[in-house]
Amino acid sequence: LRRVRLGRMNPDMNTKQKGTMKTTTPHVAIETGHLRPALAALSKVVEARSPDPVLRSVKVAPAGRDKILLAGRGPDAHFTITVPGDVSPDTPPFLLPLARIRDLVRGRKTQEMVALRPDPKAPPPSEIPDMPKLGAAPVGLSEDAMNAIQNALACSSTDETRRVLNGALIEPCENGMCRTVGTDGRHLYASKPFDLDIREPLILPSLKVLTSTVVAKAKGWTLRIGRKDGDGSHRFRIDGSNWSLSAKTVDGTYPNYRQVLPPDRDFKTRIVFPEGAVADIVGAVKRMPGSRMQNRPVGLRVGKGLTILAREDEKAPFEGLGVPADVGGKASTVFLNRDYLLKALALGLYE
Repeated sequence: LRRVRLGRMNPDMNTKQKGTMKTTTPHVAIETGHLRPALAALSKVVEARSPDPVLRSVKVAPAGRDKILLAGRGPDAHFTITVPGDVSPDTPPFLLPLARIRDLVRGRKTQEMVALRPDPKAPPPSEIPDMPKLGAAPVGLSEDAMNAIQNALACSSTDETRRVLNGALIEPCENGMCRTVGTDGRHLYASKPFDLDIREPLILPSLKVLTSTVVAKAKGWTLRIGRKDGDGSHRFRIDGSNWSLSAKTVDGTYPNYRQVLPPDRDFKTRIVFPEGAVADIVGAVKRMPGSRMQNRPVGLRVGKGLTILAREDEKAPFEGLGVPADVGGKASTVFLNRDYLLKALALGLYE
């Protein structure tokens, strides 16, 4: 009798052997550390639970010998991102459900490779077309412009019945400058003018993918604005170093936000927060009592300096905490919602 040892089959084997001939199963392999953040961005566009098999899938396409393009589309946007990886010979583009790729990544270490292979039951890859090129030349966005757009989107409305507020207004100013505006009807952000030459106001939709880490922390965005469609919207495209986003602007007229902004002459008191002290002020506001009160109020009292006021409830006495700030003008006290104050400080409020 001959003793034979049976080993465990490796589920990630890439070759099949028949007789003396070996054939390679088409596949791509991506390091988990590159695939995981890409999936986090794609999951904000691709609807993993959509009844449409295309809208819940990711397109995997070789983009050279050591790069893979991952693409997805949803009802409102088309997003692609390129990541480094290994590509076997003759691997065609293919679709895979987002949920399946997530399962393959779950529990893996950062440096582990994840193999993705075509699924014969998946829809054809042509169902997710290439990113629209648009005819317009790309315009580089400065860091000020990128921050202003993101800040305006952070203050936009999530109420689906107020569609024109579900995005950031980019409107032309004088001398080839623009500003962005975002509001939900309770708080409003209006940026300082920045360098961007557009001819008419546009409303960029508040797309969740713009808040993903790979997009929000990227530098060097470029913007392209296409021609107006029949529905009054424009197709636009934003590109980063390894990703692209395409969608339509929101059609409609943005409310006249200027009517709620008091003119400069009405301001009698001025507070300037030193840049290095913002973190201390944020910490102080978070520690103040009254976080369970309705509207979570805190007071700003201006006298010889700035004092933050708060109390545990309406019957308790106020507690005061002096914080570093430059003040000027008339002595005054004003109360506001601490959440909006903290958000303003996070968005760069200094005056």
